[in-house]
Amino acid sequence: MLEGVRHVRRQRVRSSREEFREKLETFAVECPPKTETPVIQLISSILGQTAPAELSSKPVHEKVKLAHHPPISAISPAVTNSLLTGSGSYDHAGEVTAVDVRLLTLPMREALAADHGTTSTRSLTVIGLKIMSQTNGSTWAWGESAALATTGYSAESAEQSFAALSAMASRLIGRRPVDIISVPGSHAGQDGPKATDAELDPPLGSLSSAAVEMAALDAVGTLNGRSLAEMLGSANSRIPAGAAVGLGSPDGVAAACDRLIASGYRRLKLKIQPGHDVELVGEVIASQESDVDWHVDANGSYNDEAVGTSDAVGVMVKLAELGVTAIEQPFAPQDLSAGSQLVSSLAERQLNCQVVADEGAATAEAIIRLSEQEAATAVTVKPSRYGGLAAALSMVELCRRLGLAVSAGGMIESALGRRSLAALAGHPAFSLTGDLSPSSRWMAMDPWPDLATHQAGSGGTLMVEIPSEPGVAPPPDVDVLDQLTANRFFSD
Repeated sequence: MLEGVRHVRRQRVRSSREEFREKLETFAVECPPKTETPVIQLISSILGQTAPAELSSKPVHEKVKLAHHPPISAISPAVTNSLLTGSGSYDHAGEVTAVDVRLLTLPMREALAADHGTTSTRSLTVIGLKIMSQTNGSTWAWGESAALATTGYSAESAEQSFAALSAMASRLIGRRPVDIISVPGSHAGQDGPKATDAELDPPLGSLSSAAVEMAALDAVGTLNGRSLAEMLGSANSRIPAGAAVGLGSPDGVAAACDRLIASGYRRLKLKIQPGHDVELVGEVIASQESDVDWHVDANGSYNDEAVGTSDAVGVMVKLAELGVTAIEQPFAPQDLSAGSQLVSSLAERQLNCQVVADEGAATAEAIIRLSEQEAATAVTVKPSRYGGLAAALSMVELCRRLGLAVSAGGMIESALGRRSLAALAGHPAFSLTGDLSPSSRWMAMDPWPDLATHQAGSGGTLMVEIPSEPGVAPPPDVDVLDQLTANRFFSD
């Protein structure tokens, strides 16, 4: 299978970069969809409006003006309206009458240790939009920024996201949800008000932009009785759950895997780093009798300072020989040479193991380079990294065109963010089981109702139910929300 993927990708990279970009720019014309599903309409509209190379021409961690940072603006009001085309009449008349920005501190059941740091409590920012509609009355819609407590994995922290969203809050008053989706991109919204750089100063980062987009889509879905999964064209009603296990001793990691396997998880991703790799993974796999899909994630820790390239590639090959089926971000994001060596080594040995880019797939340009240099066979798509669902879907389609497999990646979200991720992961384009588990896998308390799961009998695979309620999620428990709020900004 891996050799087949490599063959397809070799065909793709024969074209020059310019020719490839031309193909992407004219995708909607050259390759009309066979079926007009909402997601195909969305992707075609995005790729028809903006070439993917432009769509993420700058790394998401750079501080850039929103006019030149289009992730959230990839959905214009016209495209949003196309998502709602199908049956019945839809309420677009609702307007924002209040904005509630909150910095939350969620207690965790256990810490998650990775090479980039340890998360023991989850700080995150949410934004609520109060929508007044003549048809539906008053309702609240919510979105989540996945920014972590500190910078490092991304350059946007939870507190920075809180500050940026608070500064923007008053400028959302009076706007329709479909117009809000187009706010952070002066070049995108044909039908709604167009924002200027000055109006949106300070600019939002991609994680904050994703929160605004999520809240607006929650409002559109709630007003019109449409689930997010339905709007995105996600065909699956349930998908296999996947869980990540942090760094630790072999006994500690094995015990955590025991608990997860007993709960029905059949895809587990172990965090690794130099010195905590082959021996640890080998002992854990050997201790299990269940049929488990084993992945590992190095978070780019095998760099030149830690271990030489040839030794690092050798470590990864040994992990594949132990039965690991996916190796996520083994090398530093910029080290495409090492990734190419690993892909080649695995293929030569006929080892069925994906090389998955995470931190190294932060932009469309980066994904194209990965494909051109055959430095990965798959990509982890995290909507927040790209600025929201619209841009994430364009990246999914880009990966499909390049012959790269796709998985859905999580960032220890609350149940609100997990529901959004599940709606996206239910789309059939996601071919690898990703980090999709209920919020309660990590959170001891959560304001939003958790994802539902299903396990067919004892020993069956745990499946996550794709949310079918209107919008992104049901309303939060206000008492719990207040209890977990560390800081708040309210504008009306």
